[in-house]
Amino acid sequence: QQLRIDLLYDFVKSKLEFTQRTIDVRKLSGIKPAEKLIATGKGHEQMENIRRIITDINIEEFRLLKQRKYDQEESTLNFDILFLLLLILITFVFVLLIIIVKALKERNKIAVELSKSNDLFLNLFNYNPASIVIKSIRDRRIVNVNYSFLQLYDFKEREDVIGKTAEELGIVQDEKYETDIDVLIKEGKIVKNYETNIKTSKGEIKWTSDSVLLLEVDNEPCLFSVSIDITHRKKAEDELLLVNKELEAFTYSVSHDLRAPLRAINGYAKIVHEDYAPTMEEEGLTSLLAIMKNSRKMGELID
Repeated sequence: QQLRIDLLYDFVKSKLEFTQRTIDVRKLSGIKPAEKLIATGKGHEQMENIRRIITDINIEEFRLLKQRKYDQEESTLNFDILFLLLLILITFVFVLLIIIVKALKERNKIAVELSKSNDLFLNLFNYNPASIVIKSIRDRRIVNVNYSFLQLYDFKEREDVIGKTAEELGIVQDEKYETDIDVLIKEGKIVKNYETNIKTSKGEIKWTSDSVLLLEVDNEPCLFSVSIDITHRKKAEDELLLVNKELEAFTYSVSHDLRAPLRAINGYAKIVHEDYAPTMEEEGLTSLLAIMKNSRKMGELID
């Protein structure tokens, strides 16, 4: 019996070590590696061994009880057996209680960490300076928006937009936007910095740069869109384009006005050179050639 008790002690110790190992794996690597470790069946095998040893102990004790019925120490032996079984039962129940308490503590810790993560995500979502909207792919209805979205589109409350489509809200401006996004998402491409124009609830036209990714919300595929207002940049680009056009027009006008005098200077210089070069002094000839050279160079610069 002592050997069986020692063996039972070893099995119970092994079971506790396996349980502690499962908890440690869960802390370090997450729930999936822990589930994979549990799925090996080692814990179940250890429990079966414990039950088998306890059964063997019970069988042996009953055998001893029957054998010692003929002895005068029968009553004392029965008391010892009952006490031993009670001790084993108490030990087993105590071990199970320890395992249950540790599991509950770990579960509560995970729940607290998950709650903190959710709070962090909500804060990052709600107070992000970029406009964020989550829309269902199935019917295009808005699932959630942040405060920057309300500010960008001139809405007051989330209740004004949640559950509605962009068409129902009257904020659709670029009709190609939805089609282009659908094509890119279906092709598995990353939608990043897609520039489009939008219309606010007050009818104002703005420009945004959008990045879109696919995610699941309550097991439903949704589009997670992040938009940055680039209206000021677009206006600056338009103004710069207009200035460039005006500059090009001015440059063309100036170059056109300069070509005729340059051609005249170069033409007269050639005539003088052809007719009077042999009779000209060296200094005068050098100046004439400089005039011809520089007039050609200036013409090339204008062209």
